[in-house]
Amino acid sequence: MELTYTNTGGESLTLKQSRPYFLTKIDGTGNVRQTVNTFKAPDQDGAFYISSTLDMRNITLEGTVVAETPDEAYTRRQRFLQIFSPKLRGTLLYRGRQISCVVEEAGFTVSTRQRIPKFFVSLLCPSPFFETPEEVREELASWIPLFEFELEIPLTGMEFGMRQPSQIITVDNIGDVSCGCQIVFRALGTVTNPELLNMDTGEYIKLLTTMSAGDEIQV
Repeated sequence: MELTYTNTGGESLTLKQSRPYFLTKIDGTGNVRQTVNTFKAPDQDGAFYISSTLDMRNITLEGTVVAETPDEAYTRRQRFLQIFSPKLRGTLLYRGRQISCVVEEAGFTVSTRQRIPKFFVSLLCPSPFFETPEEVREELASWIPLFEFELEIPLTGMEFGMRQPSQIITVDNIGDVSCGCQIVFRALGTVTNPELLNMDTGEYIKLLTTMSAGDEIQV
């Protein structure tokens, strides 16, 4: 059980089951509440289902600060509250996925053992989805380089590159819900009205323009 919180100031803190910030409990990373929208007509039994939306995610963290002396515990508490500042937004990285959040509450309870204070953090995530730290990218109709060093040119000649043999690729959605994508048309030469076709739905994007080598258009 390990997670890393990074605020918009660039400061980060890792909580895990070891010193000095010992994480004992994390809640809210699994289930998330949803709002079901329905319509009920007069005298109707039941209701018509319209849609459902996920609510904000609330993640809570609990643990203790393990220090040798009360002064060290106080210093670590200050550092903890500085990073989990409610004035700064942040990102929580957990099990290889990240989620944007804001600090709703962060505090300590100090018992007679002042060198081992307990901490509690409540994080609100406006978007309930965990995302990959890096975007998923696939190349379509790209060129495969065949030019490398040390260079040896056989008597039969050689190719310096070749076009990707297929112009149809499968892009897997590794998440649990549908999501959009960003498409970049990059011209390596002069091209007129380039288009992209979704083989599953038949939908397509067609650019009514002429592109020259080096031009890029994002959709």
